[in-house]
Amino acid sequence: MHRYISNFPFAFAHSYPFIPTSDATISYGGGIPTAIHHCSGQSLVDPNEYDFESMALKALGGFVLILNENGDIYYVSENIETYLGFHQSDILHQPLFEMIHSEDREDIRLQLAWNYNVPLHMTCLQDILTPNGMPYLERNFNARFRCLLDNTCGFLRIDVRGKLMSLHGLPNSYVLNRIENHSSGNMVLGLVAVCSPFVPPNVADQQQLDDPILKTKHSLDFTLVSTDNQMKALLELDDKNLPYSFYSLVHVDDATCIAEAHKEVTKNSASGILIYRLISIRSQRIYWIQSSCRMFYKNGKPETIGLTHRLLT
Repeated sequence: MHRYISNFPFAFAHSYPFIPTSDATISYGGGIPTAIHHCSGQSLVDPNEYDFESMALKALGGFVLILNENGDIYYVSENIETYLGFHQSDILHQPLFEMIHSEDREDIRLQLAWNYNVPLHMTCLQDILTPNGMPYLERNFNARFRCLLDNTCGFLRIDVRGKLMSLHGLPNSYVLNRIENHSSGNMVLGLVAVCSPFVPPNVADQQQLDDPILKTKHSLDFTLVSTDNQMKALLELDDKNLPYSFYSLVHVDDATCIAEAHKEVTKNSASGILIYRLISIRSQRIYWIQSSCRMFYKNGKPETIGLTHRLLT
């Protein structure tokens, strides 16, 4: 990720917290913007710190997204789960358009094109890859992203700010197959961007997000394959217990409710809100839970079922 972050510091420079303007400045000498104290000359932010990446993501107020020219998710930072409720592993290499409101998809397709909104005299990519042309590769737009956090499968408006850049590490077969059909030859441009909520949540909202929303991932037969730490503690599960039959955790009187939701998500890719009881493994404690289900796809085929839960008791 550092390869791309270092090439668009404008997206990060405004985000460094707690830097008085009279005592510090931003240096770009090493690619990644670094705060330098005027008096001591000491860097206030060290990119080599072991937790630099997590600190940078917190300072951004959003998540990092890299798309290839077709709109597939080449990379997304883990903290997308904080803002939209999606697990990073579930959406990597999947089309972004499946997460975007249908009315906003065409705008994103246009933004991914290198010749979007460029002057008429710039007829090829090489005209853009000049000092005068580089500003035309910058992008700033907003779109409605599907959000799983509120258990309603609603949308959250996200501000997307970044630029088109050359992507590295793509399979040779992908590059070779496109040379004859693209004026950019073997250069593959993708969008590298920071995505932030259009109305940023305040600290209190963020704390509320971290607490009540629980997440689990299931195989297509609804077997529980992974879960967040809060849900593990609630159900008294260990990693060695997984995978685990989810139906065996459900109160016997609510099994029909879960079975119907299972059928619904298999047929329609999502379920409505369901309220039922889960029972912890060891203490047999009963919890009332509100959940919704969503199917996740890979290469166009159903792969896993994701559930978001809200603890009611």
